[in-house]
Amino acid sequence: MCQRIVDLGSWVENNRTGKRCLTVINADLEYNVADNEFPMITTRKSFFKLAIAEFIGYIRGYDNAADFRKLGTKTWDANANLNETWLNNTHRKGEDDMGRVYGILAFFNMLSIMVGCVVFNGFIRIFCSEK
Repeated sequence: MCQRIVDLGSWVENNRTGKRCLTVINADLEYNVADNEFPMITTRKSFFKLAIAEFIGYIRGYDNAADFRKLGTKTWDANANLNETWLNNTHRKGEDDMGRVYGILAFFNMLSIMVGCVVFNGFIRIFCSEK
C-alpha cells in the first residue's frame, strides 16, 4: 500500500487542517479479524474506545456532531463547526450538522451492509468492493 501511495498518489490540500496529503483513491485493504484484532492504521496515538464510539455513530447513521459527543467522541466537532467551507455551505442545517458523511450517504441500514461485507473465511474487505 505504501509503495502504491508513493508511486501513484496525488497531493491534495486539506482545507480544514491546512496540511498537504499524498493520497490514493479506492484503496482496498484486507484484514484477518479472526483473532479479534481491530484494524487500525495510523501514525498517531489512538484511543480504541473513541474509535468504537465513532464506529457506532456510523452504524446508527448519525449526521450531527452532538450525537457523536453523546457517545464520548469529539472527532467531528471541527469538521461540523470550524470548517470555513462547510460553515458557508447553503446545505448546512446549523450548528453540529455534519452533512452527508459515511453512514448518511443514503438511507439504508448501514449495519446490514457492513455485515454483508464480512466474508466467511474471517476476512473483512474494506469498502466491500468486487475484485
